[in-house]
Amino acid sequence: VQFRGGETPYLEFMRIWWLGDGLGLLILTPLLLELWPQPQQQPAQARVQRGWRYAAIAVVVLVTGGLILSGQDGRVAGIHLSPVLLLPAVLYVAYRFDLRATAKTVAALAAIVIIATTSGANPFGATDPRAAVIQAQEFVFILSVMALGLSALLAQLRQRQAELERSNATLDELNSSLEARVQRRTEELARLNVQLAQQAITDSLTGALNRRGLHEAATREIERSRRYGSSMALILFDLDHFKAINDRYGHDAGDAVLRAASQAARGTVRDSDVLARHGGEEFALLVPAATLDSARLLAEKMRLAIASAISPAARLPSVSASFGVALLRPDEDFATLM
Repeated sequence: VQFRGGETPYLEFMRIWWLGDGLGLLILTPLLLELWPQPQQQPAQARVQRGWRYAAIAVVVLVTGGLILSGQDGRVAGIHLSPVLLLPAVLYVAYRFDLRATAKTVAALAAIVIIATTSGANPFGATDPRAAVIQAQEFVFILSVMALGLSALLAQLRQRQAELERSNATLDELNSSLEARVQRRTEELARLNVQLAQQAITDSLTGALNRRGLHEAATREIERSRRYGSSMALILFDLDHFKAINDRYGHDAGDAVLRAASQAARGTVRDSDVLARHGGEEFALLVPAATLDSARLLAEKMRLAIASAISPAARLPSVSASFGVALLRPDEDFATLM
């Protein structure tokens, strides 16, 4: 109404007209985009709490804006209150909430400014109507650019922060998975190394120690015997006429006899005793903390067990075993003991 006829130059009229259209697009576009369905990324309870907080702040901002803009000639109860005082509150909304909430707040305040200006309240002070419209547009422009711009910038920063947090979470998950895989692989390698080390000193046929394992165990037991001043006995035995068994019944039968002899001997010894296949049909037994008499009794016990286990009753050719017993002397090594 204030810009008709010759009262306003054409260029000024066009400036005000297009500025008004631009402000309308700037304010209404975020509100129209809100109609587009948005994915619900927050739990329902969190959305409700956030909605209540926004509603409370919006009520405070709008009530304050209504009071400031409802005065006459920029004065409320005789006190001059400039609409610029609304900027901190709107910027707080832009900082605290998302772009949609900011757009609603800006649109509401712009509507209040327009209503107050067109009703002649002169919220920007006593001035002529044309200047009041220009000041209202300038205020709405500054309010929109600052609030919506800040909100859009913060939205991008929050999105990048969320992407960074998701990337960090994915990286942490990959690191945890990699650490778990490395740990499993390390444990597997350690287990395989133990198995390989055990296989290197174990006779594959009988399950007893082999010659290498016997010498390593003998070295440890001799050192322990000397350190603690304890005794140690060595029992050697071999299966009599074993070659005849191989020649008559075959090597499979010979292998079965060796396994049976090892199992029978192992059933008579203690956990601390060390049984080994020294080679061929010859076996050795390390007996820590033994006397010569106890070692002799153990040898006789093994002889009877082998004779009982390897017999026609067990579907094996009969076999006997010959035993030798020696007690370690303080100045002897394993070779001398053998």
